[in-house]
Amino acid sequence: MYNAKTITEIASQSDFKRWSAKQVKEWATKEVQVREEYAQMLLDNDVDGESIAVFTEADFSKCGIVVAPAKKLYLAVQQLLIKQQQQQQQSLSHHSSSSRVNILSKATI
Repeated sequence: MYNAKTITEIASQSDFKRWSAKQVKEWATKEVQVREEYAQMLLDNDVDGESIAVFTEADFSKCGIVVAPAKKLYLAVQQLLIKQQQQQQQSLSHHSSSSRVNILSKATI
């Protein structure tokens, strides 16, 4: 049975490249909302987070997924990549700001 907490946790993971093939299938069905049969094709082809991160539209088609859902999945993966990149930049920016504050604090003491 579908567990809402599980899919929320999966969708909120910053590093989707660590997803198992089963998590990719669940994401495709629940978040991207492709038909179960297309999500199952990803699982049948053992498509995990690491592999889906570098998938092209043609790769989805090679798994047997027709054009429209393949495009939808490809665009959803691109959004995950953008979100991950933004989170990494924010993390670096926050770390850099914290370092500057610490340096300034020590300099004024």
